[in-house]
Amino acid sequence: YQAYAGGVHSATFFLGAEKIKLEGLIRDPASTGEITITTQLIVNDKVIKGAHVSIEGTNDNAVFTLNKIIIDMIAQDDYYIPAGNKLSENPDLNEPDLLFTQGWDIEYKGLSSELTNGINIKTKGSNDYELEFADGFGNKATIPLAHTPSNIALKFGDANDDLIVQENKTLQKGDYFIITDYSAKDGERKSYALRYRGADRSTIENPFITFDDLGTGDRIGSKIIIGSEAATKAHGASSKETVAEIAKIKFGTLSFTVYNYTTHTTNDFEILVDMDNNGGIGNNLVSINTQFGAGISIRNDTSKDDIIIHIDTPDTDDFDDLNPNFLEFNITNSNGEVRLNLATDQLHNFLTPGDDDLNTFAYTSYGAHVRRSVPANAPQELFIEYPENQRVPLVFVTVGKTVSGEPVEEVGCETTFDCPIYNRCEGGTCVGFCAETPKDKIEEGPDDPKSTSSNVMSTLNDLGYDVLGQADLSGFTVRNSGKEIMFSSDSAVYVFDQQLDSFILIDAKGNPIDVRKRTQTAKPKASHIIQFQEKPLLAVKSETERELGVKPDRAPKNIKERIESKLNKHKQRLEDVRASAIEEMIEVNPNIESRIINNYEKVFHGIAVDIPEEQVSEIRDLPSVKQVFRNKEVRPVLEESVNQISANEIWDLLDAEGISVRGTGITIGIIDTGVDYTHADLGGCLGQGCKVIDGFDFVNNDNDPMDDHGHGTHVAATAAGNGILKGVAPDAKVVAYKVLNAGGSGSFSGVINAIERSVDPNQDGNFEDHLDVISLSLGGSGNPDDPQSQAIDNAVDAGVIAVIAAGNSGPSSETIGSPGTARKAITVGAVNKCDIIADFSSRGAVSWSGGILLKPDLVAPGVSICAAQWEDAWASSQCIDTEHTAISGTSMATPHVSGAAALLLQAHPEWTPDVVKSALMATSLDIGLDVLDQGAGRIHTVDANNAEISTNPQSISFELEAGQSNHVEAITVKNLLDEEITVTLEIPELKDEAGNSFNFAFATPNTLTISANSEEVFNFVVNILEDIDGRFTGKIIIKGNRDYVVPFIFERFSKLTLKAIPLEGTIHPLFTIHNENLTIIRGASFGFDFSGDNFTFKLPSDNYTAYAIGEFDTDLEYILMDTVEVEPSSETTLELKIADARPFTVKAQSLQEEPLLLVQWSKQFITYNDEKTVSVGHHDPILGDQLIYISNKPDNKLDTDILLYLQGVPARAEDLE
Repeated sequence: YQAYAGGVHSATFFLGAEKIKLEGLIRDPASTGEITITTQLIVNDKVIKGAHVSIEGTNDNAVFTLNKIIIDMIAQDDYYIPAGNKLSENPDLNEPDLLFTQGWDIEYKGLSSELTNGINIKTKGSNDYELEFADGFGNKATIPLAHTPSNIALKFGDANDDLIVQENKTLQKGDYFIITDYSAKDGERKSYALRYRGADRSTIENPFITFDDLGTGDRIGSKIIIGSEAATKAHGASSKETVAEIAKIKFGTLSFTVYNYTTHTTNDFEILVDMDNNGGIGNNLVSINTQFGAGISIRNDTSKDDIIIHIDTPDTDDFDDLNPNFLEFNITNSNGEVRLNLATDQLHNFLTPGDDDLNTFAYTSYGAHVRRSVPANAPQELFIEYPENQRVPLVFVTVGKTVSGEPVEEVGCETTFDCPIYNRCEGGTCVGFCAETPKDKIEEGPDDPKSTSSNVMSTLNDLGYDVLGQADLSGFTVRNSGKEIMFSSDSAVYVFDQQLDSFILIDAKGNPIDVRKRTQTAKPKASHIIQFQEKPLLAVKSETERELGVKPDRAPKNIKERIESKLNKHKQRLEDVRASAIEEMIEVNPNIESRIINNYEKVFHGIAVDIPEEQVSEIRDLPSVKQVFRNKEVRPVLEESVNQISANEIWDLLDAEGISVRGTGITIGIIDTGVDYTHADLGGCLGQGCKVIDGFDFVNNDNDPMDDHGHGTHVAATAAGNGILKGVAPDAKVVAYKVLNAGGSGSFSGVINAIERSVDPNQDGNFEDHLDVISLSLGGSGNPDDPQSQAIDNAVDAGVIAVIAAGNSGPSSETIGSPGTARKAITVGAVNKCDIIADFSSRGAVSWSGGILLKPDLVAPGVSICAAQWEDAWASSQCIDTEHTAISGTSMATPHVSGAAALLLQAHPEWTPDVVKSALMATSLDIGLDVLDQGAGRIHTVDANNAEISTNPQSISFELEAGQSNHVEAITVKNLLDEEITVTLEIPELKDEAGNSFNFAFATPNTLTISANSEEVFNFVVNILEDIDGRFTGKIIIKGNRDYVVPFIFERFSKLTLKAIPLEGTIHPLFTIHNENLTIIRGASFGFDFSGDNFTFKLPSDNYTAYAIGEFDTDLEYILMDTVEVEPSSETTLELKIADARPFTVKAQSLQEEPLLLVQWSKQFITYNDEKTVSVGHHDPILGDQLIYISNKPDNKLDTDILLYLQGVPARAEDLE
């Protein structure tokens, strides 16, 4: 199906099992050899009326060749096909065999769904009309259109000011006018509505002229500069006047000239405006082009004193071959009131529904939906939904679904090197490393110690040999007899004399490996590292700078001198402590000085030394010694999660500058508890030249972002650490913004402060120096429209990639935290090292009054992640050593994605945040869960780096309104390559929350050919049946050289609005609602979910019981209840009225009828059946008797209890005997 005007609608189908016969005579043999046979169509011996068959071919008297068979099917009647139905389903179709073979059908899916803008003519009282339209920026602009100053007169504008639509008519202060760029094609022009607000006289310093932009509500100004003069004839003038150019009105790249008409040496002089932007003042009327291309012209009918409104579709490229008829209306004065009448010239037939005599309706062939309200004896109004693109009838030739496929072959392997990342080779087949090994394949026993490749090389290193190059030595056994080294595997045995300087070993992949003995004298190896009591120089430097309140490397000269002086003194102190410590250790080991390998004083205070193990405890007890650590073998160690997301595979790649892709040149902002920049993994310092280059403490309002909790340090090291453990982007720089206090809490205002700083780090108003990535492992309750989510979206628009934790409130649904709810954020859930979703990982969707949003976007490793530890924040979970700890959370998953984004930005500096998000999502690994659990899947950084395409949006989320059956979302696919590519699209499954499958969504067209570095668009189309409601999820698969995924969610629910009605004033209820069998239970609280006295629930059709409970009204207690039936695709309102409830007074007295004082009332409301219970309870600190209003219990087949009781104040200690 080619979804454009004149596109081909076709389908391929196969003949079924029907007996089909085409018979007749040669009707028109031609001497040229061309023949045509006209026959009848006979199916199962029945002649099908209305079917005509033509057979075309050639006959050269030797061979009779058929070239084409054409079957014309002519309907014998008009058949009505409602939206969502097929021709074959029409009961009046008495000869279905007319649908030749019945292997195909004609399906109508309603009108295509498009975005719309409103064009409205509304009353403002009975004397005025206003016009609303979407201006060139898409803002709703409202201008006064018509006013009746008397019983007969009619004027443009309102009672006080005029609307000017004729260019040579002068504007006075307060007048309204239209500007339209006539240099563009009609239908593509930009129009804006303005109001002249006055001008300074030109004789003052810096005079300005001001206007109101009626689309934004902003007041805009332009400096008055007297330019060249020109002669023009203003409307109503008897002769030409000399005017001067005085200012420009600028909208984007457009500039409209303003002229003075009366002298500009007085305030608020009259002006003329070049309304059509043609460089002069003419006498033409200036019409409006709306954002979506509608044309609106406004003129007066001088013969009738009417105002004529003409609305059309002026751009012929906007519609198919049928030119949409225009709409035209006359505004008149009817006894002093405005009226909006249909013009006699317009050709639309407005229809009035049988159940609605106050409105008439029409559609234009462009798909504009028109509603004209026609109240009796009152002004009419007009409401037009004008689509962005032509809404066309979706008529499809459909066929039955065919399924084919080949069995998937297992991936064979010889060694683990043949397998994908995080797979191992088992019995010649690649299996996931988390898969269980069959017991019969486990090889055990001390006589056959099969080793890993790294262990074999470690053994060789210990024996004094180096392995040159990369080798796969897995599966080898290593034995050392003292004289010989023996390597054995399943296929070979190698024995080498240890006196040999070198030998060749054939590894598991058949590659020759050069093994050589070290010939140089090796430096003695330190066995232990001893830490002394005093802090190192950089730690003292940082502390001093914090104490003095100065930023590292930016202190005033006198402060720098003080710091340098203190450091010199401390350096001497370190030397004294080291000398004293050595003297103490000499008592334990007289040769200790000769055994010292290294001295440390900058980032660590201590020594590396070679000492026997039996001396360790004695040295540890010395007064000058803080701790003794075993000096373990150190290699560049990757925490497993870095491998899991394949980030390490990118490190060997080079960027355009020839630099390894490890995050070089990229800055990641960590918005968290601060960062311990003194940690070795994070550079040991703060400032330019350090790993942590800058930061700010928004909690204490100073320039020192030092961590005092530990969370932010762990996050920063996971993203960009570069020490014993390496983060995902080890060469990236870090900026630390502390927004959470020592207790790990903060406020959204602080978060917004940090987001603002991230887009303008030096606060000079220039956003070009924004951070590249910000990582937020934090959150709270909220939705996509809250302030912090809006701030994130704006930051992404400025060029910042925002990566945010989904939250740790799983496995319940709809638990995503804000600002992870931001539309443009990359919101991250957590998996363990076996790609199993973490139970705590928050699930989607994000559902709020504004709609539905698919979250999380993807998942990443977040369970037992080992990274830098601040002090001993998580001492019980230490890993590697005491400087690192392993903790879990979506907070840990988030920096994996932040680091991956940094790698992609270095490799592809031209990629925008949208492209990076798309690359990460579209190439994610499917871990087999619903998109509301895993998003697109678990990130795989190498595939993201190699992405051929990007999509915008990266996922699809929308809500169908009650009664809406179809919806279209446009998805732009961009080719990131320098060559043409072709991709195909498919939707493998569409399911509801219960797991039921549906097929009412499709992508069209299903194939795109995209030129190099270009874009193409496809539509995601939903046509849902009227009796179906619910939430639906799935994925669009885009197939190129690999598969790319675009996850989607949409929902159509009925809406039930609960409204609590007080006796007087206002109330603030807690709403609870459930269905008859308690399988659906929802609640909404005043102040948290809504404000006011009503809330709208999105629900599947069912019978419900609703409650309004006075939890938030301390001076009024009530439990109001009623039942309501919610029908499919409906909007229902249920009022719960206190006036309908019974008042009960409960006495605050003892069994002896004595008053009870200093108590609070507690209420508990319970509804239950044999399986489930709904319970709502709260307390009120009300003294004395309690008045409560309770509705009669509805007949909902459930039991209901209301418990009211008093709680006393705890007794004093002396009362307890």
